[in-house]
Amino acid sequence: MAIFYFSAIEGKKKQDEAVELYIKYKSFMYNIANSVLEDHGEAEDAVHNAFIRIIENFEKFDLRDGHKTKSLIGMIVKGYAIDAYRHRENMVAVEELPEEDGDNGTSLEGQLIDRERYEDLKRHLASLDALYADVILLKYDGYSNAEMASLLGVTEDVVRQRLHRARVKLKKRLEMEGDQDGAKKSQ
Repeated sequence: MAIFYFSAIEGKKKQDEAVELYIKYKSFMYNIANSVLEDHGEAEDAVHNAFIRIIENFEKFDLRDGHKTKSLIGMIVKGYAIDAYRHRENMVAVEELPEEDGDNGTSLEGQLIDRERYEDLKRHLASLDALYADVILLKYDGYSNAEMASLLGVTEDVVRQRLHRARVKLKKRLEMEGDQDGAKKSQ
């Protein structure tokens, strides 16, 4: 089955890099999928689907940055595992709501650059649902909405909606924390 993955890549060097990536991360991918699905067969299917997505987008991976590569691979396989879980449990994701007009005026990317608030943002990102945190992190890493949609296996509309929702949630949490800090300082 692994030969199928690598035959889609042109060039011996790229195929060798893909084989190395697969060998290095297959257990990591399986562990993530199995932790979500708790089923060996379904976890293997999620890994298979995720690796096909990785191969389709192989040129977008910077193999020199192991941390970024591992994070991205983890996000992709987790997305497929969650989708399989939802399908198994007959859950319906509420991701196709129409996007609201206008922007809330908050530039999350600008906030992330602000080093004084970076640690607070990391803490708040960790408290978000993985669906929202993943798109924020990918956006911060410089991926376009189209690239994120391709990597995560969703539409660009879904990516935009997740980004919007994540920004709203982060803004509310930051405002609440700011209100609490202001109350502490006035005491």
